[in-house]
Amino acid sequence: MDADGLTDRGKAVIAEIMRADDYGLSAADYELPSLSGFDADSTSATEQLADAEIKISHAVLDYAHDARGGRITPSRISRNLDPTLALPNSLEVIESIAFRSDPAAYLRSFQPDQPQFELLRKKLIELRGGDKPVDAEKPR
Repeated sequence: MDADGLTDRGKAVIAEIMRADDYGLSAADYELPSLSGFDADSTSATEQLADAEIKISHAVLDYAHDARGGRITPSRISRNLDPTLALPNSLEVIESIAFRSDPAAYLRSFQPDQPQFELLRKKLIELRGGDKPVDAEKPR
């Protein structure tokens, strides 16, 4: 965010979160701001920007947590699953995304990186009738 509204980096983050369905999550689970009709000269501009910044920050934290596997407690599915997950630290996520050159790629980095997951993800998109999935690019 800046004084004029959503930056390109902010737009990239929102676009990535909106693609959550491509990873088996639900984009509708993440409350994102609506800045349509935003007027930087409005008396409520500062309040609107602050609200948008908070919503984006919460969505980023929730997405990182969910993408890493935090939506479900593994032991509730099976006792054979490792019940300890390496969930992301909220402060580290916020600090890191603020300085990454590609914040959308940073968000994608929380998704599983196994080839089998990528095959399942592509099949999910295909079965949903979506566009041909683009190979996920993740920073390493």
